[in-house]
Amino acid sequence: QSQAQYLVRTEGQRIIIEGMAGDVRLYDMTGRVMTQLHANDYTEITVPVTGVYVLQVGNQFEKMIIK
Repeated sequence: QSQAQYLVRTEGQRIIIEGMAGDVRLYDMTGRVMTQLHANDYTEITVPVTGVYVLQVGNQFEKMIIK
């Protein structure tokens, strides 16, 4: 069983997801859903303020630090 490969990176206050099509959620540190969308091959999410967020891509979770 092969696992999908995708790339997540930050540029300023943007989170960029490449190579992934599927459901994406961005949470703040209180657990509130900030953004919920269906990603395409290239997706950008702009966060309102710097800080720590949790990005859910499919069933994978990743901590994002936006400076």
